[in-house]
Amino acid sequence: MKLLMAPLLLIIAGCSSVAQKGEKYSPCSEPWFNHVEQQISTGDGYGHGPDIGSLEWRSVIMFKLGIRNKPGVPELDTPQWCQFIDENYI
Repeated sequence: MKLLMAPLLLIIAGCSSVAQKGEKYSPCSEPWFNHVEQQISTGDGYGHGPDIGSLEWRSVIMFKLGIRNKPGVPELDTPQWCQFIDENYI
């Protein structure tokens, strides 16, 4: 049984979307949203939270960073917002 588990674990590990140290993602891409979520969790620890990448999620990210309603932060629904978060906080 152990011999069958080892290859399965390797396959699962190879399919993981966890970022490697220093790995960069294109801002506003699905892998980037997941990377940001790993850095700044928006959930409650029980599997509840906004859909990753949604406007609600972006608002929670801003709240957690303490930058909601701050001047100079691009609009949530723009690629510039993702670039701003990437350059300043990720």
